[in-house]
This record gives sequence, structure tokens and C-alpha cells, in this order.
Amino acid sequence: MVTRMDDEFPIGARLEGGAIITEAIRGDAVRGMFRALDPRGGRLLVTVTSRQKRPLDELAADLAFEVDGLARLRQVGPIGDGADAMVEEEPPGVPTSELALPLAARAAVDLAAEVAEVLERAHGEGMLLLFLRPELTYVAAPGAAPRLSGIVPRPDLFATGASAAYGAKPLFDHLFAAPEVIAMRRDVTAAADVFSLCAALVVWLTGEHPFEGDTQTAQMGSIVGGKRRAWRGPDRLGAVLSRGLERQPAARPSLARLIADLRAATS
Repeated sequence: MVTRMDDEFPIGARLEGGAIITEAIRGDAVRGMFRALDPRGGRLLVTVTSRQKRPLDELAADLAFEVDGLARLRQVGPIGDGADAMVEEEPPGVPTSELALPLAARAAVDLAAEVAEVLERAHGEGMLLLFLRPELTYVAAPGAAPRLSGIVPRPDLFATGASAAYGAKPLFDHLFAAPEVIAMRRDVTAAADVFSLCAALVVWLTGEHPFEGDTQTAQMGSIVGGKRRAWRGPDRLGAVLSRGLERQPAARPSLARLIADLRAATS
């Protein structure tokens, strides 16, 4: 997948198709995310990990889903010595983690409704995101009323499929996965994406993670144990979001019910 390696690797690496990795976003060469410039225009996100446990052609086939609103997969392949990479198209605009938070209640709910529409389409195709997060949810208009431009759905899935590597750190600082996803249960349903959407919405409304802890490890324990931070947003919205963050999937509302209740709470 690359044509050169040096001390700055993977910065400067040329990918299949001619894209060049130009910028480090998070992590490092063991487990990290980078930005590449596409010679055809636009930007690409490159997730780098240690060797994947599954055959790359099999993994690429499983990750090649196409749903309107989800970033397209470009390629999966080896990169450098002992590493694999996944390349996705980066949506226009900026991730919501870079917005000035908190958002106004109506703007945050409108954004959540747009995300829910994408999730509904994905669920209709038989797929779950499992790892929806603010860092990978992009908006094209980052002002007072941000509009969704796309969701990057695969980096967490790719990272969790990597072989163990000494010194490898989590790809992201925060965790938004549902308790059943963390527990790697086999019976995960669409309720897991409801949980993640509610967790992201708490960040958009308050600027704070909904669960205690400042690291993925600490938040993992809090999510599984149901240890939430004190709610600092509008009371009516807090009641709705509390149902979406229930530990038991069956206690959470559907996406349609969640958005309807959020709309009613901001009317």
C-alpha cells in the first residue's frame, strides 16, 4: 500500500491510488489515525493498526457497506512493516468534537435527528454502527445550527480487530459504546446505537461525557456500572436521555421514539 518508509512514517507514505498521508490526527504509528490528500480531490482518513487478526480481503468485504450518510471505504491493506491500514473518505466539514460546545438545545436535537436518519438506513440494511462517536460525526456548517455531512463508521471496528501490540494505546480518548457492546455480547441490537447516539448528544448539549472518568478505561467501568455524571442540561431533555442510556437494551426507546420525545422536550 505504500512506496516509502522513514522515521516519520506513515507521514509521507503514498497509498494505492496516489493519495499521500500528510497529517497525524491521533495516536501513533502502532495505532493511530492520519489524514491523506486524495489526488482526485477531498480528504481521506487512514486508520493504522498492528496486523489484523482476520484476512484483509475478508475484512475489507465485511467493511465495504454502503449506506447514504456513511463515509465510503476506499481500501484495506498492509502498510509498512508489521502494520495494516484502512482508508475511508473523510466527510466535508469538521467532526462535532471540534465544535464550540455546548450547542443550543434545538440545534443539538436537530443534529441528533439527522444522525438517527442515517442509523435507521443502516439498520434497514441489517448493520449496526456500535461505535458512533462525536469524533467521527461530521458537520458541514459548524455554526449555531450545524448540519450533518457524514459519519465515519469503521475505525473502532478496525482497531478492535487488530492483534495485540506492546505499547498500543486506545485509538480514542473517550468511549461511547453501549454496555452490551463493551461486554462483546452476541445478541447486540439496534438499541446499542440508541445508547451511543444519546451519549454523543449529552456531549453536544453539555460539553461533558455522560459517564464518570476521563479515560476509556475509566469510562468503560462507569458505562458497565451505570455511573453517570450529574446532568447539567435542560431537565426535560435529561429525562429523555436517561432512558436512552439505560443499561438494559430493552429499556431504551427506539430511534423514532427517542427523536419524538426529544422534539417534544424542546417544543
